[in-house]
Amino acid sequence: MGALALNAQVDGVGIGTTTPNSTLDINGNVAFKVVTLDDGVTTTIDDGYYINIQPISDGFTFFLPKPDLVPGRTYILRNIAPSGSNQAVIDVIDAGNVFYASNSQGSSATINLTASGENKTIYIYSDGTSWNYGVFGYN
Repeated sequence: MGALALNAQVDGVGIGTTTPNSTLDINGNVAFKVVTLDDGVTTTIDDGYYINIQPISDGFTFFLPKPDLVPGRTYILRNIAPSGSNQAVIDVIDAGNVFYASNSQGSSATINLTASGENKTIYIYSDGTSWNYGVFGYN
């Protein structure tokens, strides 16, 4: 394991730089925790950043935490079931609104994460009141 060069400035913290230009300035690669969930192990999304969702049965529900408990939390969710097979449902614990990024007027309580197509991979974040998501548009 290499040495960590950490430099604190009045306006920010730099990793790999002595002159941070932001509150957190990382001059190097960043890795995020990857977690795989399937309906045989756990159904709560509460750990990791890049979440592989592997529904063993069609329409199985995975739950996000209440958005007011995790403001600013962000996930990338990807259905890794084989193309054309099981769909996963993403819901919010104790209900809550889920907004599609381009639709500020309507909301739903769930997201269908398909095994192929546009809704295979999404990003989702909590604004402290609701979950907001968009699609990457690739499979």
